[in-house]
Amino acid sequence: MKSIVSSKLRKFAVKSFSLIELLIVIAIMGALAALILPHFATSESQAKDTVCDYNQAGTVRFLNMFRTMNGVYPSGFHTGLWDGGATLENVDGEDLSTPPTCYNMANKSTIEALTENESKSLAAAGITKLAEGAKTASAIYSEDGEGTVTTFKVAKIKGDWYETYDTTGASPVAKEDSVLEFNGRDFAQILADNSDKYDEMIPLFVAPTIDWENAYLDSGDTEVESKIQVPLVGKCPWPADGKLRYYITFFLVDSTGKNPAKLAGTACPECGVLSQTAF
Repeated sequence: MKSIVSSKLRKFAVKSFSLIELLIVIAIMGALAALILPHFATSESQAKDTVCDYNQAGTVRFLNMFRTMNGVYPSGFHTGLWDGGATLENVDGEDLSTPPTCYNMANKSTIEALTENESKSLAAAGITKLAEGAKTASAIYSEDGEGTVTTFKVAKIKGDWYETYDTTGASPVAKEDSVLEFNGRDFAQILADNSDKYDEMIPLFVAPTIDWENAYLDSGDTEVESKIQVPLVGKCPWPADGKLRYYITFFLVDSTGKNPAKLAGTACPECGVLSQTAF
């Protein structure tokens, strides 16, 4: 009997793991996890970047297709501002705009009301309505007994915009090597290239407030059904968390009101840019 029990105990001892062996296995599993998990995170980031590039390219295509088919751009872009012109940077302690965008709008632009002629330049391009805050799009200007009254404030770009800011200090500082460019031209150069017709550049967001179903001709005097059906486009795939994550369009505007506004290009709130001439 003793030999039988002893034999069973020996078999049991052979099948068990020592503490050192368990620790080795745990260490190996931890090392594998450390190697694999960053790869998954990188793959997810790359996938989102790819989707972002695809969506942004689609946004430019649809805007150009809409204009080609209807002769004007769609109406109802979002200004990226709250009612009265406050930036989306911070409301009740909640950051509502992606950092590069809110820094650019707050520091590299001047928040001003559209002038009558600037409104007419946008309206001549079909942009007869804009949206701000959480409101739906409404008329960009109205006529009263004394003339034209503009109803919106916008960010008028006064310098270069940047993709990246250093936020380690007391206030964000733009990284000089991250200037937004279209076809190798920064905003100042683009305005200089088009100075015979345009002297302002205004960012507008491709938000759900846009009316893709109708086209507004003759500065809004004529409303017709769009000749092309366009799905909602413009949403950046990165987590929104209540933030304005829609692609930004940059329109050249004529402050004399003689020339209809023209699309210069688009930018992702956090990623890269696309020139409207890319397609």
